[in-house]
Amino acid sequence: MRQYERIWLTLKELPVKEELPVRIHADARKRLIQAVKLEKTKEVAIKKRLDIPRAGLLKIRWTEDTVRKDPQFVIVYFSLLWDGSKL
Repeated sequence: MRQYERIWLTLKELPVKEELPVRIHADARKRLIQAVKLEKTKEVAIKKRLDIPRAGLLKIRWTEDTVRKDPQFVIVYFSLLWDGSKL
């Protein structure tokens, strides 16, 4: 399993619009977002070739870690805005 594949698989299993929080060091935030987008892109490309319904729009937001109040960490929230598998 690829390093960020587990996040993508977990996100797909969540109900539509439910957010998946991921706590990460602030310096790695962009890398995490890019990697999850890449996982989605890989799956969409395969499903597009096979003419299978694909995942919906990926919504991403982030905030500072207010629970532990550690400025070095952020929480990145991922969610799918609609379920493409039900098209």
